[in-house]
Amino acid sequence: MTAALGVLASALAVLFLATGGGKLLRHPASRRIRDRFGLSPTAWTAIGIAECAGAIGLVAGLAVPLVGLAAAIGLTGLMTGAIISRLRVNDPAVLVLVDIAALALVWVVLALYASD
Repeated sequence: MTAALGVLASALAVLFLATGGGKLLRHPASRRIRDRFGLSPTAWTAIGIAECAGAIGLVAGLAVPLVGLAAAIGLTGLMTGAIISRLRVNDPAVLVLVDIAALALVWVVLALYASD
């Protein structure tokens, strides 16, 4: 495992714990996004659980790389869905670009886990 993988996986874990936690705790800003995307509270909660599980998987992958690889694959799907949702509701380009940047970082982690 490289130091870059440890730092990047940990940083992404914090990001996905924060976004997933906001969904699970029903933070008002998170609810506004959910409503803008037209998703049900149940779907939003499921996404929050998946984000938190992905975050835990990224960190667990530091000990068991296959777990990190699986988490990165799952987070790729989540971020792809987020980008599609933002495009569908015509969110500002900067928000789409932030999600694209997060997806790119997940791909870097995925590649690093795959090379282990």
